Amino acid sequence: NYHPSNFRVFPNSDNKRMMTLADKVSGDKRLLIKGSFDGLFRQCTFYIDDEGKQIKIDNEVRDKIRNQINDAQTECLIPICICFKDISQEDLKPRTQNHDSGGPSDEDFEEFLYDQADLTLVAVALFKNPVNIWIPS
Repeated sequence: NYHPSNFRVFPNSDNKRMMTLADKVSGDKRLLIKGSFDGLFRQCTFYIDDEGKQIKIDNEVRDKIRNQINDAQTECLIPICICFKDISQEDLKPRTQNHDSGGPSDEDFEEFLYDQADLTLVAVALFKNPVNIWIPS
C-alpha cells in the first residue's frame, strides 16, 4: 500500500517512466518524473529557462526542442525527459483519504499520477546507444 510521501513507480516496458513524490516545505507534493522523450514531452507545457524561471512552451520552442532531439537521435543518442509537477494537498486528498478503509488502490493512485499534464520540463538527457557489433544485422 502507498503513502504519498514514499510512493514510487518504477519503469517497465509498459510505462517507460519512473515517478516519485517528494514532500515540499509547504506540505504539497512534487511529482518527479523521468522517462522516454516521446512519452513525456507531449505532456510538458512549461520548461525551466537558463535563469531558473518556469516558462510556457510555445510552438516555436516545442519545434526547436523536437528538432534538436531528432538530430541527436540520428547520432544514436537516446533522449530521456526529466520533468516535475507540483500537486497540492487538495488534489491528493480524494486519492489518499480513507485508504486504509477501502480507499483508492495503488493502481488507481498510479493512474492518477500518469494522467498528470502540465508537466514542467527540467532537462533532456542524452545517452549514447552504441551499435553492438555482436548483434547480427
